[in-house]
Amino acid sequence: MSQEQVWEGNLGNYTYSVYEISQQFRAVAGNYIFCKWEPPGAWRPIYIGETGDLRDRLNDRIHHRQRCINTAGATHIHTHVNQDAQARLDEETDLRRRFDPVCNRQ
Repeated sequence: MSQEQVWEGNLGNYTYSVYEISQQFRAVAGNYIFCKWEPPGAWRPIYIGETGDLRDRLNDRIHHRQRCINTAGATHIHTHVNQDAQARLDEETDLRRRFDPVCNRQ
């Protein structure tokens, strides 16, 4: 079982499961955050996104921002299963506006 992390947006709080970067995912819709652990105890989001299929988007590590994600030092992927497409987009937008991750800027 993975650990959980609550990401606080401007409009709500979202509970994500925490996985090592090498995790293989099943075919399920959801939001995801490539991030890195920074001592003394904080997660730094590197890229925030959403997809209709976590397996298709994340398993082969051919994400369209993969070079930036690797360069920024992502060590983990946080996921939040969410079947509602509009809710996924709203959550992604909320968290991107709050955290302004480096790989979402380009």
